[in-house]
Amino acid sequence: MSLHDIIWKIPIFSDLEKSDVDRLEASLIEREYGPGQTIFNKGDKGDSLYIIKKGRVKVAITSPKGEEAILVTLGAGEMLGELSFIDGKRRSASVEAIEKTLVLCLFRDDFLGLMRHRFDLVIKVMGVLTQRLRDTDRLLAETHFLSLTSRLGQKIKGLGKGLGAKK
Repeated sequence: MSLHDIIWKIPIFSDLEKSDVDRLEASLIEREYGPGQTIFNKGDKGDSLYIIKKGRVKVAITSPKGEEAILVTLGAGEMLGELSFIDGKRRSASVEAIEKTLVLCLFRDDFLGLMRHRFDLVIKVMGVLTQRLRDTDRLLAETHFLSLTSRLGQKIKGLGKGLGAKK
C-alpha cells in the first residue's frame, strides 16, 4: 500500500486532492516503536497526529492507584492523538505499542497550514470529533444502564466487527 493510500484511508484525509496529500506526505516523519514502548504519555504536549502504518497500539489511562483502563486498541490505517493535535492541549491518554509498530507523525503546524486553505477539511475534523463524542456518550450510557454481562457482550461484538466478523 502506498503512502498516499494510507493517508487517504484516514477519514479526515479521505477527500483530499493529490496535491494536498503530496503536501502532507512531505511533512510526515516515520517512527518505529517496539512492543511495550511508549509513543506518548498522558499529559505530554499534543503537537502531533500519528497514523499507524504497521502494527498495533493500546490507548489507555491510569488511575492514581496505578490501575490501567484500556480505552481502545488501534491498528494499521488508523490515527491516534487527534484530540490534542486539534486543540493543542496536553494528551488525555497514554499510547503504547503492543507489537512492532511503524507510525507516520504529522505536526500540528503543518496540518493547520493545510486547514487554512481547505474548509472541507475543517468539516471533516468536526465530523471525527463529533463521532468521538457520540462514542463517549454511548459508552457512558452502556456503563450506566447495562449489566456487566450486556456490556461484555457489546464489547465482544465490537471486537468482532473490528476483526471483520459479520453481525
